[in-house]
Amino acid sequence: MLLQTTQVLTLTGAGGIGKTSLAIEVARQASNDSSRAVCFVELATATTEDAVLCEVAEACGLSTLDAAVDVAQLAAAVSGKRLLLVLDNAEHVIDAVARIVDALVAASEILRVMVTSREPLRLMQETVYRVEPFDVPPSHSTHAEIVQFSAVKLFLLRVNSIQRYAYAGCEEIHLIGEICRRLDGIPLAIELAATRVAGLGIGGVHRYLHDRFSLLTGGYWAFSQHGDTRIGVELAAGFTEALLDAGLIHECCTRAEQAIDALEELPHASVDSDTEMRVRATLASALIYAHGPVSKSAQSWREVLALAGDTGDGSGANSEGESVKVLPPDLIIRQ
Repeated sequence: MLLQTTQVLTLTGAGGIGKTSLAIEVARQASNDSSRAVCFVELATATTEDAVLCEVAEACGLSTLDAAVDVAQLAAAVSGKRLLLVLDNAEHVIDAVARIVDALVAASEILRVMVTSREPLRLMQETVYRVEPFDVPPSHSTHAEIVQFSAVKLFLLRVNSIQRYAYAGCEEIHLIGEICRRLDGIPLAIELAATRVAGLGIGGVHRYLHDRFSLLTGGYWAFSQHGDTRIGVELAAGFTEALLDAGLIHECCTRAEQAIDALEELPHASVDSDTEMRVRATLASALIYAHGPVSKSAQSWREVLALAGDTGDGSGANSEGESVKVLPPDLIIRQ
């Protein structure tokens, strides 16, 4: 593993390429394999160096209530600890992050830092790993060849995680290959497109590819005056899960809250309980990452459990016996 030979590892690549998902998996393995504590810091809302310092300090267990934290205090706090510091979405504060990371690793030889960003920090101690898109099938590929490509496997995996789906045959497989190819193998784009299959079908997703923005951000139209709120909530269930998986926490919270607000206005049982549980569980998980109110997250979990009790299923499984997807933030470790 690169973290064994470098102090600073930066995962670079285009937006939606899967940098956050990869960082979470690397951090999980590092925690399991080396008993290294992990601090995960989401920098999407930090806009200044002081804000970055505050976010990192809080993740490392330093109090920021009494006075501003400086780099020297932070370096002293992490010195001598077997710690992996993960700084996610750093590109908009890249210079500040570079200065802070440079000071931290200079103060501690055993500290490891992993950064996700669209550009590197450009430090002497840094190793840069570029995250590439998934492989997509060439246009002349056969049915058997198409299903072997990683982009197609991801698309089918996401579709089947939302609903049990059996594709009709060669024609749909070729359409899936075209969808993945036109989305350039970008994992987030592929996952978001897959969440639309439940409402549009494979052919519908393919037809709407001429307007990628509307396709991949589907849901807002459903909550408009001329839309269908019920469809919007159903779309949000898969869409918010994909956003959470991709580490787009604040967007996930916004979309999930929009869907839940809409749910409150609908007549009882307008949306099936499985869909409602998925939306509420995703929001509850995302709020922890977003440093949202613990009480709000706890209330969301209570609502999920109440729904499970009402349906006679306290295990969090849906009506077809499949588990409702819940992603507890088990990587966030406070020191």
